[in-house]
Amino acid sequence: MRRNLPAAALPHRMTIQGMRDRLLAAFLAERPAMLRRLTRRTGSAASAEDILQDLWMRVSGAAGAGRLDGVDNPVAYLNRAANNLAIDQDRAEQARRLSPDEIDTLTTVESEAPGPERAAAARQELEALKAALADLPARRRAIFLEARIEERPYREIAARWGVTTRTVDVEIRKALDHCADRLGRRRPGR
Repeated sequence: MRRNLPAAALPHRMTIQGMRDRLLAAFLAERPAMLRRLTRRTGSAASAEDILQDLWMRVSGAAGAGRLDGVDNPVAYLNRAANNLAIDQDRAEQARRLSPDEIDTLTTVESEAPGPERAAAARQELEALKAALADLPARRRAIFLEARIEERPYREIAARWGVTTRTVDVEIRKALDHCADRLGRRRPGR
């Protein structure tokens, strides 16, 4: 028969709740400094908040499962984990960005209109594009137009709409996918 030993009988191993409490205390104490560092790194307070929320969910889950028994310095562990999550976010954003060729392909309306037939086709395509844009949700349409027509940087758009640059990128991709589908074009890599 196996007995459960009290936590005091385990001098070198911290209880799961004890480790979680230590990590929570370290997280709460370090949160403002981590938020400042992550905001500088990502250029967005919203992205930094997302990273910190993800950090706490992961760390809390790992501590609750007893996988963080060996953490001797919770502050260093949390800072390292936050940095790793920021790196992961950067990599994910770079993978989602459209290449200049993709952007050109999707936003180019053929302008070589030597005759009235080609001009009529271009007008029809422009009308189809206007209709496709009109079908988009208002925020997605506005973000798309700010990025592609007004050529505003993603960070500026994100700040204006109170979202992350990642959300701006997702909205633009969805708008491009929608327009490509409506115009009967295939996006490169899709």
